[in-house]
Amino acid sequence: LQAQEDYAAARDAFERARELGHTRALSALGTLEARAASIAGGAADIAAPDEALALWLEGVDRGDPYAYHSLGRQLLRFGESDGEKRYGFELLTRALELGHTFSMNELGYHFLREDTPDHEPRRGLRYLNESAARGDIYGFHNLGLVYDQGLGGVEPDAEEARRWYAAAAEGGHPHAPINLGRMYFQG
Repeated sequence: LQAQEDYAAARDAFERARELGHTRALSALGTLEARAASIAGGAADIAAPDEALALWLEGVDRGDPYAYHSLGRQLLRFGESDGEKRYGFELLTRALELGHTFSMNELGYHFLREDTPDHEPRRGLRYLNESAARGDIYGFHNLGLVYDQGLGGVEPDAEEARRWYAAAAEGGHPHAPINLGRMYFQG
């Protein structure tokens, strides 16, 4: 229902799952709220509304790694205080420790950023490689970015970047084909 953009029916189905005690439904409802705000605001990466944060927090209280990831990502990116950002980092770390590849990618890229106090390129590259080793197309794409842009002290390598982007595109990553096309266009 969500993939068909029937958000009202999707919300009803997730609410029913929540009533039946399905913990992951909380994360799904929070994500649905965040997407609705994103669509209304016309931007893909904005702070989630309080409703989404509350649903994710309830999922965190129930031990759901997807909720750890979603709330952690929001707080790390959009937290209003150092304490909120640190809590977001801790939630992402918990999800990563449970094998959640979304968090491996989020923290991997976070550690590659030079404008963060957590800049640790080796750690970031390790997390991205762990995600890719699990067959995650976002891990593939992020490694394409690493080799394409020379992130984390890695020497740029167009062939290695192409290989990672191609693997991501083959798996259905939405931006990998664009990056492949850009590379071909640039020679």
